[in-house]
This record gives sequence, structure tokens and C-alpha cells, in this order.
Amino acid sequence: MRYPKFLLNAFATLGVFAFIFLACSVAEDVVNDDTVIVDDEVVIVDDENPPPIENNYGKYQMTTVKTSDSRIIYTTILNTETGETKLYTAASSSSWVYNLLRSENLGGF
Repeated sequence: MRYPKFLLNAFATLGVFAFIFLACSVAEDVVNDDTVIVDDEVVIVDDENPPPIENNYGKYQMTTVKTSDSRIIYTTILNTETGETKLYTAASSSSWVYNLLRSENLGGF
């Protein structure tokens, strides 16, 4: 009768180790689940390198132009989602406060 108890304890120990191994391997997958599917490709997301943005919604484009004597700066900002364009000007060399000169909606929305 000694052999079946030993065999039973061996299988019980093996079951406990298998349970712990499976539980830890599943927990590791949940922690490292930083994948994003882009165009049917799996992309791993790092904190240092976020995935590329595939649309232009909520982005802004900005250009800056100085006059030849560098006394006036014109800055144009385009909201690519709505098509709204704003032209700002700064004419003071001491404070460089930007004032709204003109606002137009180029998208027609």
C-alpha cells in the first residue's frame, strides 16, 4: 500500500507545479499585451515608440514667416480636421505676444 500513496503524492505535486506554471505564463501574457493591429499587421507598442497615427484628425500644421528686418512674425495654423486656418502676428520684440489677425475656414464645413 505504500506505492499508491507515493504515486498519488507525486501526481498531486506535479499538478500543483503545472497549475503554478500555467497561471504564471497567462499572467505574463496579460502584462505584456501591448500590441495594436494596424492594417492586419500586429504592431508591438513601446512606451518610447508609440504607433504611427494613420489619420489627420486633430492634427495641426503650422508655418512661421519673418519679415526681412525680423520685426514682425506671421504664424499660420491649420486645423486639418475642420479646415480652419488662423493667422497670428507678433510685432513686439520685447514680449512677442501673438495677436489673431485673420481666421478663415478653408474646409467649407
